[in-house]
Amino acid sequence: MAVSVRSRKGVLVGLTALLSVTTVALFTYFFSKTLWSSDVITQTVVLTAIAWVAEAQSVQFSKRIQISSANLPVLLGIFFLGPAPSALIASISILVINSGKDFLRVVVMFTTNAVSVMLLAVLVDFLEHQVGYSVPVSQLSLGFFLVGLLVGFSS
Repeated sequence: MAVSVRSRKGVLVGLTALLSVTTVALFTYFFSKTLWSSDVITQTVVLTAIAWVAEAQSVQFSKRIQISSANLPVLLGIFFLGPAPSALIASISILVINSGKDFLRVVVMFTTNAVSVMLLAVLVDFLEHQVGYSVPVSQLSLGFFLVGLLVGFSS
């Protein structure tokens, strides 16, 4: 049994390292592609602060169920700011609920959130520029709702 537990932990550490490298590579690529104007930086900081507060105000119903509204700032980042800023918003807000927990768990949650948010932002960007689908800003759309569900389930 000890060998099995040790080997599972080794696999988990290996997968976490691979995911971390993927996160750094994707973030570096998208960071270089983002036009970092003062408006984008300000909006990223404001949405990160809102996500941080929303995550800190989350409600825990049981050991496994925690409700948070931190996905809304992440969604706004995905739709309006792009992959790198939205990954920053999602990843930094995750640090609130994981302070003081196992380091490996924090790294796994940090990287999975960053990768999933960046990939969703790329999907939204692809739909906007290649397919011609854009999100109407004045109303809630089905696409906005579906991306919200994807972000929620990926977190």
